[in-house]
Amino acid sequence: MFHQSKIDFTKWIFVIGIILFIAELLFFNGEALFFLMMMIFCVYIGRKRMPKKSGLLLFWIGIIGGVLSFFNMFTFRLLLFAVFIYFIFHYVQNKQVAAKKSPKIEEADPILSQEETFSKTPLFQNRLFGTQRTEEQIYKWNDVNIQTGIGDTVIDLNYTILPKGEAVIVIRKLIGNIEIIVPYELEVSVHHSGFIGSYSIFDYSEPNVWNETIRYESKNYHESAQKVKIITSITFGRIEVKRT
Repeated sequence: MFHQSKIDFTKWIFVIGIILFIAELLFFNGEALFFLMMMIFCVYIGRKRMPKKSGLLLFWIGIIGGVLSFFNMFTFRLLLFAVFIYFIFHYVQNKQVAAKKSPKIEEADPILSQEETFSKTPLFQNRLFGTQRTEEQIYKWNDVNIQTGIGDTVIDLNYTILPKGEAVIVIRKLIGNIEIIVPYELEVSVHHSGFIGSYSIFDYSEPNVWNETIRYESKNYHESAQKVKIITSITFGRIEVKRT
């Protein structure tokens, strides 16, 4: 029930945040609206001029300026305070419920007691800032499913042994680049969604992507006994899938 309430709260806070954000820009903070439009313009011009240094400079000025402008808005501080109060309230509530519960001793289920419990150390963690990459030595493979804020992610599959069947890589990123290196004999499926950025998937590339979804699948993907499915989304950044 707590999990469902968190989902409902997230939906409501997202809807209310969008409404308050638009209202503040249109009616109470014209300067922020003008500045934000300037930052969007910088991002657009920067993307057009890439890979020139002036293009990169304009692009990152627009990104950083837009993010800082959002953090400085009253709406952001109000929503941050609401989220803090919400989690404090549920923390206190759960402590009270836990204190009222008395422990129950039940006989172990002979079938369940024979099952082995285990955990696997993930290759990557959800991280707001920073670059993550696989080791440049032999490592044990675990499927990847992460969400990151700002930073790059590099996965080299040449240093691991993938299991039979389909290995899965799922990466959702706000700002940054994704680089995935695959062996020549491995079949690959790529499903990428990008808002602003670029992509290079083997022989296919596009230097300027604006709110696009790309789908690539190697020829023998469905018939192969060993393959990898890559699902990625980036708000601002680049994905590169290559063979070595």
